[in-house]
Amino acid sequence: MIIGSRVREERLKRGLSQEELGKLIGVSKVAISNYEKGIEQPKMKNLRKLTEILEITPNYILGNDIDIICESDEVYHLKISKEELEILKQLRQHQKLYNKLCDEPKRTLDLIELKLKKENML
Repeated sequence: MIIGSRVREERLKRGLSQEELGKLIGVSKVAISNYEKGIEQPKMKNLRKLTEILEITPNYILGNDIDIICESDEVYHLKISKEELEILKQLRQHQKLYNKLCDEPKRTLDLIELKLKKENML
């Protein structure tokens, strides 16, 4: 969903309609709509065209735009376990849930927790 929300945000900043952006990269208005909704991901060549036309970096459109924070010459790293990495891999296979977590993380986790409590799994 990160790609879709960033495509939409940048398209709107430039005053482009979905149809206009689609024509610029050679896809339909429906394709742009599907990208923005997270229904479909742009193919590599279209992703490249989107970054060029919207004048954004590939890292930005992919959501890889946060740098490591340095403070007093110390570098902070985020470390996760192999189990946490597996959770992320599995989560990405459930696109709707992944999108909901990206859009509304706290609310989505609260709903999951509530459902698990109802099922006496917590």
